[in-house]
Amino acid sequence: MGHLSRIGALATAAAVTAATALGFAGLAAADTGAPYTLKASGMALKVAVGGTTLVGGTSSATASNGGAATAEGAGVLTPAVVSDQKATAGSPGTSQALAKQCAQPTTAFPAPLGTVLTIGVGCSAASASQDGDGLPNASATGQVAGLTVGVPTATALPTPVTPGSAVATALQAVLGNLPALPSTGLPLTTVLNGVAAAAGTNLTALLDVKVGPSTSTATATTTTATATTTDEGAQIDIADGLGGGGGPLLSVVVGKADTAATLDRSTGQVTTTDTPAVVSVTLNPPVGGAQTVNIAPGVSQTFLTGTPLQTTIAAGSASASPGTGNGSVSADGVTVDALQGVGAGSTGTNGGIDLQIASASTDSSGTAPVATAAAPVTPPAAATPAAAAPPAAAPTVPGVTAVHTGELWSGPLPIAVVGLTMLAGLGLIARRRLLGLARRLTHLARFTHLPAGDPPPGPASGTFSVPPLVSGPARRHTN
Repeated sequence: MGHLSRIGALATAAAVTAATALGFAGLAAADTGAPYTLKASGMALKVAVGGTTLVGGTSSATASNGGAATAEGAGVLTPAVVSDQKATAGSPGTSQALAKQCAQPTTAFPAPLGTVLTIGVGCSAASASQDGDGLPNASATGQVAGLTVGVPTATALPTPVTPGSAVATALQAVLGNLPALPSTGLPLTTVLNGVAAAAGTNLTALLDVKVGPSTSTATATTTTATATTTDEGAQIDIADGLGGGGGPLLSVVVGKADTAATLDRSTGQVTTTDTPAVVSVTLNPPVGGAQTVNIAPGVSQTFLTGTPLQTTIAAGSASASPGTGNGSVSADGVTVDALQGVGAGSTGTNGGIDLQIASASTDSSGTAPVATAAAPVTPPAAATPAAAAPPAAAPTVPGVTAVHTGELWSGPLPIAVVGLTMLAGLGLIARRRLLGLARRLTHLARFTHLPAGDPPPGPASGTFSVPPLVSGPARRHTN
């Protein structure tokens, strides 16, 4: 019984070990989809004043199967980078999360607008991780709280607005009555403050920009791999306090722009989606009524023409290239060339502030898994003719009693596991019956191999008698 118990235990242990190995093999091979590479990037705001450029609110995320997942968010990019967060997950089961961090930029822009231009706090956050199978999830956010151009002093904008000049005529067409202009003219700041005072309001800022965050992600499952970017948009107010009811004279609302590129890892097909930023512009003069204009993607339009506040707005368009193996999509940002006549030199150059808002791009690439060819099926061998010589016997291998081809254990591992488990269970359940049967067979073998004429062993010889296996008359067994 001890031998049978040990055999049953060994069989059960072998079955459990094989099943456990199969389970771990399944986990290691969980990510069986196509190879992929993901890239996503977005920008919330880019500012240029007099040749100095600042980029704020950027985000990016990358991932590839077998490689690192990365995410980077930046609140403000200046000559000295501020609030830059980068997270990396380089291998399965790793992660890094960097909480939101904010900082104040220090870049100085040239006068005269640089003296009254304020960039808000820039913030960023980033996280990257890979699960146990190496499937990534990377996300980054970058944001700039805002940008404001205050009201310069009269000495900062000394260019006069003279009676009958083209500038005076253009301002009067937009603002209505102007303060009395002496023959020598008045500085622009004095004129704008005078118009606001006459309407009972105050000019609080020449330009005020509120920008939403930019967020990029790169994620993958066993069936898909996706890169996305979303830029939440912005609102730009020009001559705040100078418009009707004390509001902005010109207000530009930029809707969010987003893109996504998704790879089907079973086919290698990349699909793309895009939403270019929608632009709505409202002109609200001190007198008259407000007018709202929507600018279609790919179209530009100029407002407050001829005045120092002249502003041109160009709405970006989206482009997508889906396909097999690679796909990319981009949604161009909205470009605003604001306050073109403010701070301009004698030639009219380098005036105003250039803004680029809410641009996004994503790229996804990969290939479909290579199909494994099925093993060729070998037809049954034809019968050997009677006259043919029999094949030579295979050499005997020590420790092997038979060559098994086609039995249960020569098939796939799961079938062998099931077979071993069933045999172990049956052996444990029937071990008592098997032991009794073994004893009977052993004694019967001794009985049947006695020399002719010898009496069977009995109690007198120190052995025991065996009950008959079948009932009925006793028969003498001979070889």
